[in-house]
Amino acid sequence: MRSIVKDFNLGLVIMAVAILFCITQCTKKQESDEVSTGADSVKTKNSVMQTTTDPVEPPISKTESVAAKVGIANKRTKTAERPKEPVAKVDQADTGVNTDEQLAEPDAANREVAVGVSETAPPVVRKEARVMHSVRIESNPSGARVVLKGKRSGGRYEGVTPLDIQVNPDWYNIEVSKANYIPNSKSELVDVKTRDKVEIHRQLIADDGVEGLMLQAERAEAEEDWVNAVQYYERVKSVNKAQYFAAQNRMGIIYLNHEDDLEKAINSFKEGLKYKKNDYALHFNLAQAYYRAQDYNIAIESVNEVSRLKARIPPAKLPGIEADIVFLIGNCKYALFRNETDIQTKNKIGYQAIQAYSDFIDQAPVTLAQYEEKKKVALEALGKIRKDVQ
Repeated sequence: MRSIVKDFNLGLVIMAVAILFCITQCTKKQESDEVSTGADSVKTKNSVMQTTTDPVEPPISKTESVAAKVGIANKRTKTAERPKEPVAKVDQADTGVNTDEQLAEPDAANREVAVGVSETAPPVVRKEARVMHSVRIESNPSGARVVLKGKRSGGRYEGVTPLDIQVNPDWYNIEVSKANYIPNSKSELVDVKTRDKVEIHRQLIADDGVEGLMLQAERAEAEEDWVNAVQYYERVKSVNKAQYFAAQNRMGIIYLNHEDDLEKAINSFKEGLKYKKNDYALHFNLAQAYYRAQDYNIAIESVNEVSRLKARIPPAKLPGIEADIVFLIGNCKYALFRNETDIQTKNKIGYQAIQAYSDFIDQAPVTLAQYEEKKKVALEALGKIRKDVQ
């Protein structure tokens, strides 16, 4: 019995020692965990402080990497896009300019350039300076309306002379207009490579003066508006009779070459000679009109007047006019030769035609293509005349 009790007590002691050992180990483990937790907290704080000064990106998955790259690409595209500038409006009271639309910038002006774009840093944007130039436009008389239209950019500026404006480099069509004056429209280059400041002066011509009427008539001729051209020329007489001969010459040419009215052509040339009897152009054109009217002898008389006025012909034009004179004489003589029935008279006229055509072939300027066709006519006529002369 004692032996059993003794064994039981020993078992209790062993059990108590085991429980005590377990409690001790648990206590040590809890203290170790608290120490570890404190160290991790300190480490986390240090990591946060480090992140504020030296960012470190955590590893990302493939899906997150693709998304990040797409976002950066979109950001780069938005940065490289040029922002739309507002329409320029310049105060009329300050400069006299009312710009309806902004001039397109030149290639190197006022554009944004993205520099140093990367996945970890935002792009740096540099804006280049705009290049503008001063333009002063004057007119005589002043107070004229000015419209500038850029040929490359399509930009438009408006104002009244004298006008000072700032424009972009471009080719501009500049039109200056005023009531009772003929509009003056010409192109002008405004470019930094040529001039820093452009000064433009336009002389306006009154539309009811001789110069204005002649200019409007010439423009009507260029448009083949023969009726209005003649009307402008006829108004010259009422303004300045001294210049009426030039208007009459132009009217005669219109009637001769475009209206096919030989009677009006002859009367116009003869009317012009009343105001300037020694004008070689009027005499020569009158001779051609008589030739077309088949009045060959009077045509020869008129063209001989041109020979008499050689001293008045500019030296540069003289060789061509001399050739035209003998060619017209040859044509008149050839026509008379064909119509003549008397053999003796016919032969005489034939030799005169041969002489005129031969002189033309010798005198015709070789550098002018228009005389090549006339030479063919002269050579063909020479062959026929020599064959018929007895």
